[in-house]
Amino acid sequence: NLEHVFVMDTAPDGTTDYDGWLAGQAADRVETEVADTDIAFISYTSGSTGMPKGVLLTHAAVEWMTRNLRRALLFDHEERCLLAVPMFHANGMFACLFSMLECGGTVVILHDVDPVEMIRTIAGEKCTYTSGVPAMYKLMLRECMESDNKFGVSLIREGTEVGGPALPHMVGTVAHLVQVSRIEGDRFFVAAVGQRRFRVSEITQWTPFVAAEVELLDEGADETVPDALIEETTNAFSEYARVSMGMAGGWVRQPRIPKSPLALSYHIACNLQVDLPGKQSLLEQESVASRLQAELDLLSRESAKLRRQMVWEMLGRFSRQ
Repeated sequence: NLEHVFVMDTAPDGTTDYDGWLAGQAADRVETEVADTDIAFISYTSGSTGMPKGVLLTHAAVEWMTRNLRRALLFDHEERCLLAVPMFHANGMFACLFSMLECGGTVVILHDVDPVEMIRTIAGEKCTYTSGVPAMYKLMLRECMESDNKFGVSLIREGTEVGGPALPHMVGTVAHLVQVSRIEGDRFFVAAVGQRRFRVSEITQWTPFVAAEVELLDEGADETVPDALIEETTNAFSEYARVSMGMAGGWVRQPRIPKSPLALSYHIACNLQVDLPGKQSLLEQESVASRLQAELDLLSRESAKLRRQMVWEMLGRFSRQ
């Protein structure tokens, strides 16, 4: 028997105002005996294509789903879930509400899907988890683009990207979203470009993402760099590019190289095939001249390695003939 039809805000005739009903309930917890096969709730779904119809879900089904979500996603009592999807949908009910109730976590509920409010709430309420549909994440990405939103990128120094705290390097790059495209399988291609370096002054937040107070660093656009260093580094990079292309079976007579010392230093850093700690070391150089000098040393070393590798490959080819 249906006893109540709850309505938020203004309740028309034949329905019950939820807030008023809740305020009149006793604070004591009420325990009721239920069987696994008893109906827990009715979910009205269209299956995305048809007319909505009621689906009877048992207590056993609800328990099975929430327990497995907790085990799969490693939820614990410190989880803070942002709930912005409708709770009459299985996504909002199971992935957000019931899973948080099962693990003792916190649910932060939004009235509607608003990308601006979602972004603010994730940061303000320190939400660690949310669940949605591709359209929601696309709206959030679009909001980032339209509002000229920028974010920081910093290489992890200690820890892992997921599953635990990660300590970043103190020097990173301000990045700006320039493209968000939907690709096959409800996935998105997201492109961002670096704009300026920063140094972390203080980390102010660890979850759900790291936030920090940063100091923007002088890029040295007006720095005077010795012409001899620029010429030597340019020649070394040209040689490195030719050898690299040759190793890949290609050829280039003269690679395109920026004239500006600052742009040259970042162009080389981007194209040098060195490990991430090596890239980080270049990013942290205090001046354009010191970065170019470090790159010159790396170019000399890497070009020598490539030439030795090319000789061994040529010898191997001739020996097999």
